[in-house]
Amino acid sequence: MMNAQAGVAVTGLACYPVKSLAGVPLLEAELTPRGIRNDRRWMLVKENGRFITQREEHNLALLEVRADRDGFRITGPSGESCLLPIRPDSVVQVLVQVWKDELNAATGPIEAADFFSDFLGYRCIPVFMPENADRRARKFAPDDTPLSFADAYPGLITSESSLADLNTRSPIQVIMRRFRPNVVVAGALPYEEDGWSRIRIGSAEIACVKPCARCVLTTVDPDSGVSGKEPLKTLAKYRRFENDVFFGQNFVVLSPGIVKVGDEVSIVEKKPPPVFSDRSHIDR
Repeated sequence: MMNAQAGVAVTGLACYPVKSLAGVPLLEAELTPRGIRNDRRWMLVKENGRFITQREEHNLALLEVRADRDGFRITGPSGESCLLPIRPDSVVQVLVQVWKDELNAATGPIEAADFFSDFLGYRCIPVFMPENADRRARKFAPDDTPLSFADAYPGLITSESSLADLNTRSPIQVIMRRFRPNVVVAGALPYEEDGWSRIRIGSAEIACVKPCARCVLTTVDPDSGVSGKEPLKTLAKYRRFENDVFFGQNFVVLSPGIVKVGDEVSIVEKKPPPVFSDRSHIDR
């Protein structure tokens, strides 16, 4: 039986049109099998087809992304900009690699390629994932789950109360944008999302398939592009399992639909939350 989780509601939605660039905040979003529509359908690759992220190029955080009537306007810190269409006109395809997956992707406008190449200081190409691309989510997701250029799963849900708890432990205050969620909720207990299995938001239903292992990208300040040790250092004290630390829940879309900021969260099914090692009592 489905029950609305008392007081839990959506407070934020975001789409990341270009993998590893800034997100676009939304008031309403369509959840599709690949996640929020238009999320991570674009990606930057080197001339050899290998994907580029903030993990190695921290200054990608300085590129602003805004929704435009004709697509997505990317603006650099000096005011220079380029436009990526929602769907490219190009039929030229190149073989690209994201993690262990290889697939064909359509090339973006030459003007955009020049913009990103000038910004990074070496030749790179924006590429688009076509509708017929066959890339699948990793283990823990149903075998037929389609995937965009996202790392491993169609979406990520986080909780404001979990971030607030992290910030009581961390020597610096971190903002939610470091974690790059698609859906943010408020009103739950800290880390209560660990025990959610299936939830309904608006007309969509999602399954939280696993806690999200966090990487060095979360240590990049999205406003400055400067990298430090937090929040990974603090999370490692109480959210560690084996060699990873976790924050948020990766999800797959069971039933596509529309979600809006303000929608209540209804719990369809729960699961036993994972047990993380807690070393917060150890003085480092």
